[in-house]
Amino acid sequence: MKKIIIIIFLLLLISNNIYAKYKHTFEKTIYFTRDISLPEVTILYSETKKTSDDVLITIKLNREIEVLSEGWKLDEDNKILTKEVSENISDIVLVKDLSCNIFEIPYEVTNINQI
Repeated sequence: MKKIIIIIFLLLLISNNIYAKYKHTFEKTIYFTRDISLPEVTILYSETKKTSDDVLITIKLNREIEVLSEGWKLDEDNKILTKEVSENISDIVLVKDLSCNIFEIPYEVTNINQI
């Protein structure tokens, strides 16, 4: 009797086809945000009093950037810009960060004595 029940059970398992009506997939949504905050900028001048020498402008930033303006030197860390000027100037330097934000950094040298 037990053998018959086991045989019937095995036959049902072998012959029984199970088909799924529904197919479930799990998706994970990932949201990317772009950093649009302004960088922290520090501008230093080699001379702050009246001078007849060239003035070295140093701009330090808190993140890596790429210089878009000409005449500036970028250090190895891509965070410090330098430029030497021999006359009074008021201008801006354009920089781009890794998030492709473009920033204008104004600088001004007014202490070079022309005489």
